[in-house]
Amino acid sequence: MVDANYSNGEHDIFSQNCFVGPGNEFHLDDNSTPDGIISSDKKMIVIPEYRYENPPTRTGADWLGGIFLVRMPNIADLDGDGVINYDDLFILANQWLQTPGNPSADIAPPPDGDGIVNLEDFAFFARHWLTGTP
Repeated sequence: MVDANYSNGEHDIFSQNCFVGPGNEFHLDDNSTPDGIISSDKKMIVIPEYRYENPPTRTGADWLGGIFLVRMPNIADLDGDGVINYDDLFILANQWLQTPGNPSADIAPPPDGDGIVNLEDFAFFARHWLTGTP
């Protein structure tokens, strides 16, 4: 679930499948062009507002002149139910010392983001244990 505020004053709450690329790249689809960047704490995404036509071949002329900000839920909430609990721990444990699955348990903020679920991800997860509301 994302909570988006657009530069023209519009506000939208929606669900969107997406993925994180190398570093702090944010992708809304599977093409190699990043759609935005993620803050180092993984709580905010900044995406330039482009026209929806021609996403893989965007140019400066496609930029609408604004950005929109997306507030992200707690990234340690792997199953998206609003609380970090045993269900999320089960997802993390099933990806332990492997490349992340879907949803990804490779959640430690940069500079980790190493493409493997490990102690850094577990430490980040543990700091958020039992936070949120169901």
